[in-house]
Parts: sequence; structure tokens; C-alpha cells
Amino acid sequence: MTRFMKVTASTLVAIAMVVGCKSHKTDRATTESSSSASMDRKNEQKPMAVALIRPAGAAATQPSMPKVTGTAKFIQNGDSSVTMIVDLKGLPPNSTHGIHIHEKGDLTAPDLTSAGPHYDPAMTKQHGGPDSQKHHAGDAGNLKADESGNAHLELTLQGVSVSGDNSLIGRSVIVHAGEDDLHSNPAGNSGARIAGGVIEKPMAGDIAHFAL
Repeated sequence: MTRFMKVTASTLVAIAMVVGCKSHKTDRATTESSSSASMDRKNEQKPMAVALIRPAGAAATQPSMPKVTGTAKFIQNGDSSVTMIVDLKGLPPNSTHGIHIHEKGDLTAPDLTSAGPHYDPAMTKQHGGPDSQKHHAGDAGNLKADESGNAHLELTLQGVSVSGDNSLIGRSVIVHAGEDDLHSNPAGNSGARIAGGVIEKPMAGDIAHFAL
């Protein structure tokens, strides 16, 4: 009887240890889930905007890039800057393309010239890269496609906002056929406008979808 009780006690201790370990893992998973949810809520509270990128009407003719699609997301930072996150697909493999914020949200022209010049609220009148000493606020530099034609770009735009002074709402994102040389006026010699999208506030039900 004593021997049986010792074995039982030992077994109970082992069971308690296993249960405690599982409980610890569950608590940790719950904490991580709560942290992720908190981060999502935090991002949802930030002013946001999005542009749905689609091919230009003339993109199927000159140059031939009729399948470029994706999104450009904009998230207001605490200062006078915005985080811009771009994800595109359908580009030529291993290619480089200039990308800019343009003054107007009018994309009715087949070649997207109706979008106007680069957004330049400070009137610098000098094209450059996002890190150049002088450049348009809408100069976002280049994005590079991988071997599958997918491209991702993340950078900070200074001197603009999602909701406030120099707002990006109602303006447009334009993707060019060629590489931006980051200095030549007015657009870095980056060629035709092959795709674009109007920057808009997402609908309330879409905020979680576009959150970081």
C-alpha cells in the first residue's frame, strides 16, 4: 500500500509539471496574441490612406506593361512625415522603376499625364531622391522588382501628411517605365507613366485590412 501511494504521488507530481508547462505556454500565447491585437488597434488609430495601383490605359501599347497592380499605403507618423509602403506585382523581372506622388488625383488620361507634376508643396522646383538635400515632397525614388516581377518599397516621406497640412489625400501615386536618375528635372528621366492610383482614405471596414 505504501509503495502504491509513493508511485501515485510521483505520478501526480509529473502530471502537475506537465499541466503547469502547458498553462505557461497558453499564457504566453495569450499574451502574444493580446500584444498583436494591441498593435493592430494602435495602427488603426493612426491616420491612414491607400492607393490601389492599376495599369495606365496606354500601358499595353508603349511601353507594354499592362499587368502592373498593387497597393501603396500611407501611415501618418507622430511628426510631419508619412510612412509609405508599396507592394506591386506584374513588373518585368529584375527591373527598376521610378515612383512618385503626383499633384493631382486625375488619372483619366490614358498616359496618366492628367495627374500633373510631382507633388511639391514647398515649391523647391528641384527633382531628386527622397534623401536628396533638395527634392519634391513626392519624390519617392525607385522600387526594384525581383525575378518574379514583384516589388516592395518602404520609406518615410517628409513634409507631408495623411490628414493635416500638405495632405496626400486626393493626390496620386505614379509608377514609371524606367529608373529614376534622382536628379534630372522634372521626373528623373524615368520615362512613361505605366501605372497609378489615387490616394484615398480607406473605408472604415477596410482599416484592419490595410493596417501594418
